[in-house]
Amino acid sequence: MLDAESASMADEGESLRVRVAAQERIFRDPERSCRERARTAAVFIGLVLDPPVLPEAKPAPPPPPPAPPAPPQLPVEATTPLSVQLGPLLEAAPVSDAAELPLAGGFGGRLASGGTLGVAVGAAFLLPTRLVLPHADARMVWLPFDVSPRLTYEAGPVALSGELGPELALLFVSGDRVKNPRTSTRVEAGLRAATSLTWSMSTHLGAFVTLFGVWRPRPYEFRVNPQLESGTTPPVWLGASLGFAFRAR
Repeated sequence: MLDAESASMADEGESLRVRVAAQERIFRDPERSCRERARTAAVFIGLVLDPPVLPEAKPAPPPPPPAPPAPPQLPVEATTPLSVQLGPLLEAAPVSDAAELPLAGGFGGRLASGGTLGVAVGAAFLLPTRLVLPHADARMVWLPFDVSPRLTYEAGPVALSGELGPELALLFVSGDRVKNPRTSTRVEAGLRAATSLTWSMSTHLGAFVTLFGVWRPRPYEFRVNPQLESGTTPPVWLGASLGFAFRAR
């Protein structure tokens, strides 16, 4: 028996018994290698007398608190395209009681809202128009107003629009080349159709040309003199307008 620091070893032939600090272990060694037995006993005694110290297990850190919910995203309102067209216009009446082709010129403006499908509102001021009649002449002034749905197709910088809607025109008629001339006023109702081509020169500026027609199904039968039959206003007008278009997006 060999004692060292409360350790003992006993040779049992093909095995070695090692006891240390109330711990005992039997190691099999059929070859009886002294070097191997000494190494094995030293390792066992060292582990018992001076066990390795394992690092203290630290608790896992708590999970981070959940991130606050993102504020709700407000829907972005799409802006409605808005455009204004301003320019001179000229129209003619191919069918009338006059001896000469009636012509009317003036200035008009239109306000259009919407993209592919929108609405347009227009107004114009027409200079006096003379109807040359057999017995007297008539001077007429129209102030038309209209509103209509608008359908637009855009291809790059070019936009083609079509409109069809009602029109109301304030009409002033007075006699000319006649004694005791008479002046009358009335409102004429009609239907307006138009097609417009707009070329955008920049984001907010463009040029346009418009072809339009107006049909007034109930022409006004007027008298330029109380005792003299005169004629009727033309039922159909065809015209064109051109100018600049201003667009806000």
